[in-house]
Amino acid sequence: PHGRGAALDFAVLDSHGQPSWDPARTPIYEQVGRLAEGLGLAWGGRFAHPDRPHCELRGWHELIYPYVRPDLDRRP
Repeated sequence: PHGRGAALDFAVLDSHGQPSWDPARTPIYEQVGRLAEGLGLAWGGRFAHPDRPHCELRGWHELIYPYVRPDLDRRP
C-alpha cells in the first residue's frame, strides 16, 4: 500500500535522536497504534506478522484497485 499512497511507516526516536525499532524498549509504538486506530486507520501491530511502525487506510484495496486494476472493481 505504500506505493499507492495508502500507508505510512513511522519511527520512534531514542534519547540520541536515532530510530528505535525495538517495541519492547519503545512502548510508544502501542500508543501511536491506538491513536491511529482511533483515527480509523489499520495499525500494523495487529497484523498476523506484526509491523508496529506501520499504519494504513482501512479497506485501501477497495479504494485503489478500481483505478489501478479495473478488472478487480467490486463496486456495485
